[in-house]
Amino acid sequence: MSDGRRWSEPGRGSGQPLSRRVADDLIDRIEQGEFKPGQRMLGEHELMRAYGVGRNTAREAVQALVTLGLIEVRPRRGATVLAASTKNALPPGALSALLEPSAVADLYEVRMLLEVEAAGRAALRRTPTDLEAIKHALTHFRLAFETGTPTWSADVDFHYAIAVASGNTALPRILEAMSDLLANARRATEGVPGALALAAVEHTAIVQAVEAGDEVLARQHMTRHINSAIWALSVVTSAEGGALAPPAIPPPAMARTATTPWAPDSSDAAKPGRRRGIKAPASK
Repeated sequence: MSDGRRWSEPGRGSGQPLSRRVADDLIDRIEQGEFKPGQRMLGEHELMRAYGVGRNTAREAVQALVTLGLIEVRPRRGATVLAASTKNALPPGALSALLEPSAVADLYEVRMLLEVEAAGRAALRRTPTDLEAIKHALTHFRLAFETGTPTWSADVDFHYAIAVASGNTALPRILEAMSDLLANARRATEGVPGALALAAVEHTAIVQAVEAGDEVLARQHMTRHINSAIWALSVVTSAEGGALAPPAIPPPAMARTATTPWAPDSSDAAKPGRRRGIKAPASK
C-alpha cells in the first residue's frame, strides 16, 4: 500500500492540520499491524519523503505519537513502536488539541501567567538547594547549546527547577504536564536562528535575578524569555503556514538591552559542530 494512495483517500484528513493527518495515518498503520510493538518506526527523513511534508510537520506527528504512548524516541535508536492500540491513550479529539496552533498559543499564554509568577516567587523563596538545582540546569542547557546537541530537555529541566524554587508544590506539576504537550514546539524552535543564543542569555539573567532575590527583575526577565519563546514559535509557524502572532518587541532587540548580564562571546570563532560560547562578563 503506497503512502501516496493514502493521501488520495477523502474524508478523514479534510480540514485538519497536516501534522494531524500524518499522525492519524501512522496510528492507523500501527493499529492495522503494519508497525508492530518493538519494531522501528519510520524516521524523520523517511516520513518527510513518504508523506511529502516538511521537517516540522514530521516532528509534530512523531511527538503526537510519543504523547499518546504509541512510540518512544531515543538518541541514535530513533523511534520504536510501544503499543499497537490507542485504547489506553488520550481520548478522541485530544490529538487535534495537541497539534492545533491555537492550542499551542493558549499553552504559551498559560506559561506566561504561571512562569512569571514562579520566577518572582523563586526570587523570594528559593533555598540554597533550589539555587543549586537551577544553576545545574542552566549549565546543562549551556553545554548542550555550545556543543550543538538538542537543548529542549535541558530547557524543560531549567523551568521545572524555577517552579520548584517558587515553593508552590502545584506549579511544578502543572508545568511538567504542559512540557509534555509543548515538547514538539520546543524541538521545532531549536532551529530558529538566534533563538538558542537568546534563550541562554535570558536563562542566565533569570538565574542572576533569582540568586539576588530580586522579585521584580526575575519577573521581567521571565516575561522577556516567554515572549522570546513565542517569537521563535511564530517564526516556525509562519514557515509552516500557521498563524501565531509574535510579541510586539522582537526578541533580538531584547538581547541588546543593558539589563542582559551575559551575551554570546563574539571573540569565540565558530567551530565545526559547535555553537558560539557564552561566558560571564569580567568582574567589576
